[in-house]
Amino acid sequence: MESCKKHIRVILYALPFILLAGSLLGAVTLAPASQDETGNLYKIIVQNAGDARALSALGVDAVLKIQDGYLVLALSEYERIFEENSLRFELIAANVSRSELAIDIRHDSSNVGRYPLIYVEGNLRVYQAHAGDLSESGEIAGLAPLPPQSLPIIYKTPVDKSIFSAKIDYNLDSLINLIEYDSLQSYVERLQAFYRRVAGTDSIYAARDWIAGKFTEFGYDSVYLDHFVENLSGSYADCYNVVAVKPGTSFPDVQIIVGAHYDAGSVSPGADDNGSGTAAVMEIARAIKDIETEMTYVFVLFDAEEWGLYGSYHYAGSAYANGDNILFMMNMDMIAHYQNDADGYSSYGNDTYFAQLWIDLADSLQGINITGHLAGGGGGSDHYPFQQYGYNIAYAHEYIFSTVYHSSHDSTTYCNFDYMTRMVKATFATVLAAAAANAPPPQLILSFPAGAPEIFFPNNEAAIQMQVEGYGGGVLVPGTVVLHYSADGGPYETISMTDMGGGIFEASIPGLPCYTRIAYYASAEEELSGIFYDTDPSRPNLAAFAAEMTTVFEDNFETVKGWTVSGEATVGRWIRRQPYFTLEGGPSKDYDQSGYCYVTDNPLYSDVDNGTTILTSPTFDLSTGDAVVEYARWYSNDEGGAPNADIFIVKISSDNGASWIDVEYVGPVVEASGGWFIHRFWVSDFIGPSPTVRLRFNASDLAANSVIEAGLDAVRVFSYNCGLPLQIATGAISDWTVGMPFSLALEASGGYGAFTWIDKNADLAGTGLTLTSDGLLAGTLSIEGAIAFTALVSDEVGQTAERPYGFTINSYPNITTLPIPSASVNAAYSFQLLASGGTAPKMWTDRDNDLSGSGFTLSQAGLLSGQSPDTMTVDFTAVVTDAAGATVEKPFTLKVNLPYICGDADHSGAINLLDVTYLISYLYKGGAEPIPPASGDADHSGAINLLDVTYLIGYLYRGGPEPVCP
Repeated sequence: MESCKKHIRVILYALPFILLAGSLLGAVTLAPASQDETGNLYKIIVQNAGDARALSALGVDAVLKIQDGYLVLALSEYERIFEENSLRFELIAANVSRSELAIDIRHDSSNVGRYPLIYVEGNLRVYQAHAGDLSESGEIAGLAPLPPQSLPIIYKTPVDKSIFSAKIDYNLDSLINLIEYDSLQSYVERLQAFYRRVAGTDSIYAARDWIAGKFTEFGYDSVYLDHFVENLSGSYADCYNVVAVKPGTSFPDVQIIVGAHYDAGSVSPGADDNGSGTAAVMEIARAIKDIETEMTYVFVLFDAEEWGLYGSYHYAGSAYANGDNILFMMNMDMIAHYQNDADGYSSYGNDTYFAQLWIDLADSLQGINITGHLAGGGGGSDHYPFQQYGYNIAYAHEYIFSTVYHSSHDSTTYCNFDYMTRMVKATFATVLAAAAANAPPPQLILSFPAGAPEIFFPNNEAAIQMQVEGYGGGVLVPGTVVLHYSADGGPYETISMTDMGGGIFEASIPGLPCYTRIAYYASAEEELSGIFYDTDPSRPNLAAFAAEMTTVFEDNFETVKGWTVSGEATVGRWIRRQPYFTLEGGPSKDYDQSGYCYVTDNPLYSDVDNGTTILTSPTFDLSTGDAVVEYARWYSNDEGGAPNADIFIVKISSDNGASWIDVEYVGPVVEASGGWFIHRFWVSDFIGPSPTVRLRFNASDLAANSVIEAGLDAVRVFSYNCGLPLQIATGAISDWTVGMPFSLALEASGGYGAFTWIDKNADLAGTGLTLTSDGLLAGTLSIEGAIAFTALVSDEVGQTAERPYGFTINSYPNITTLPIPSASVNAAYSFQLLASGGTAPKMWTDRDNDLSGSGFTLSQAGLLSGQSPDTMTVDFTAVVTDAAGATVEKPFTLKVNLPYICGDADHSGAINLLDVTYLISYLYKGGAEPIPPASGDADHSGAINLLDVTYLIGYLYRGGPEPVCP
């Protein structure tokens, strides 16, 4: 297909240059050509962001930024690549290298004719001059080498000039009078008194300290020295930019640089060049010190300008690397030559806006009376490095060029301080007006002081704090800070957030059960600009009520973690790398700035072709709880012959990739034009719990001639859980005895945190028992009979479990045995004591151990047994104790008698009429006692009386029952 041919052509054309530059095809970055490599110097026109992106992706060596594009070094083969990409180009010089090129930094034209002139644009002159030509017998040559590294290729949209007049509310006519003639003159006089101020010498170090001291004297507390080391005429020297910072009140991250160089030529006092510019920066810093400014002003006095703009290159390069947001750089160099009065130059770089602003103010404000002349920016002063790094600039300088330039006569004698004062007033007005005219509309910034909460404890109010700050003069409408939240996908509820002071607002989501999913965002109204949000409401913050949140898987792709690439695509397959711009919509940086991410290839023309490229994650365990998957994705399908035709698909699997479920479709239009976007989803919306979960990201080229680029970064999977299921572990409760204290700790398993117990239906009321919150069932039972209740336990995350219980409360124990029968000498004895009531098991004891040595024992089961060879009487106390600890006792007497026949009162060995008369004699005539006495108790009544007589008569003569003695 055509796109394949396209890729092949570009790779073949690009390969020689890439190899020459020391980078393999597909490497992370393209290294710039080294100083001794030769190539052709081309002028490339950059008219829009697409041109800039295309040129950047080719990896050519951008050596200079010019008004309408760049000068680049490339091999001649690149001409065909430029044509294919519709890049307009012009060959400037053949077979040159970086080390042969230099920029003219003199303000006059004395270098013209001394070196071969390669390129001219306005005041910019580029010569073919070797490094050895950059000094003249140790003197400053007025030539600067090219920047040491390839420049970033940037296109900036021109500033909207229509916003100027409507937005300036400064009284500039009044404020410019803060600039004082006397101050300017005194500064220049002091500067020329530092002998020569040559970079790397003691005199400039003294000037450095004086300037820094003046900034401090003006009241600046952020004054610092920006150190760098530079090769000055063959030897390295310490150099220092002097910097003072005035932070902005509304837009502190937006900077206006006000700068000039403070070094001078080796034979010159440097009054006009550039004591005048240095004094101007200092005076503006003094005048503006107590004016409230929305943007940050940075005052920089540059070192080593005369040797090659070294100080400003150092500062501008660092600012670009740091990502500094610079509105524009205002440079002043030579603004005081005595022959000037009513005219001045205002030079521009990439955009005329700020230079024209200077001209408009110089001509209109009362007392300035200078006609400004617009001039194309040259390479001769400190604005130029800022221009090279893509920043807007304006450069004020005198109209009639100094007649004593770089000579011993460049002193205050040849300075017009009235003219200089008016030039500085115009500049002061410009830096004030530029900030006012370019200030963004008032805004509100909503943020979470401690980060957006991702977890709330179940069944507890979820307090959320939001910080609301005005930006750019933004004013909050009172009472408009609102928290919006949705529970488990339901409709959004709103809560007005309470003003806690200090810009902090708070609201609480009502406590909800564990695993309740929450989506939320906050809004606030600015009085002029309307509603602002902490996040796009279509992409709310996600959280959950849960006990714990655990990061299951996290990958920023800085290390290899087992992702796999598959699919039938032949070009643009997923690859882990540090990205840089392609020609076709791919990312130039990873999302989280850690370095690496996955992209669909990346160098040159590298979009996906011939099918689908599939990126599959390693396996992770989501078998418990619920989980959120979060990732940053990039997708572009809006270029090529079939824009917005393909889609990007995200999938999830619960069976280790055996089957897949679609999670998200990106495109064909929304979020399909590049850019990093964060997306999150709940795993349970698509699959159930599983220990073998995987993700998949599909980028496809299915439409004819479509151009597809994709990226993936910052993948995070985090799970929520509330512990194991809560269960009551305590089994059946044993029966108990009335009146006895009871205590049993109920136990539960699983759950999370501390447990809370209740008697669910209050069934224990009136029983003497209570169930405490920590699960202790205790009390003294006050009733008899069956008891039933339901125990309910809950944990800290709201899980509950319950269990019904039933048990019996028995009556208090009672010994029911009557007097025990006697034992006989040498006869085995066994008698069971009995007790009613109580809770089994019941245990019997001989309280005082009275049976010891008698030959008789009382078992725990209540059996009295044993034998004795002798007659005896034993008194003992039997005690019974039940399972509840209830005890009862009863005294007993055990008699051991000689062997006898019951009813044989006379001990004759037989029961007959004589025993009847024996008993009558004993009872009524004082006769002898029966032998043994028990033998006379024929009816087993416990006493000998007339009934025993009749009992024996009935037995002997009437067929009555056999005598039964104790």
